[in-house]
Amino acid sequence: MPEEYNPFEAAKVAYAALAPELRAVLSPEDVLRILYLEFQYYQTANATPSVMDSAPQAPLSADLELMVAFVSGESQKQGRAYSAEEVAHVLKGEDQYMRQIGLIQS
Repeated sequence: MPEEYNPFEAAKVAYAALAPELRAVLSPEDVLRILYLEFQYYQTANATPSVMDSAPQAPLSADLELMVAFVSGESQKQGRAYSAEEVAHVLKGEDQYMRQIGLIQS
């Protein structure tokens, strides 16, 4: 049975998975912020009942390009713009976490 999704643990794994050049520009707090914006994306797509109350269901059917664009756009509105590349790398790290806890089968 899969473990429960923990956004703080997901952020730790995603941050550790980043290349050194991305860790130089993104803080652990940035990674967590990107994950929160991802959950906002799922909420707007009616994929989760509320932000951070439950993990996205795997496998995800969302369009990755739309999700990355949403997160990048929302981050810009909030005063800290993340590039599409930064967002995509964080989401890849989150994917590793979800595999580790059994939410995604390898």
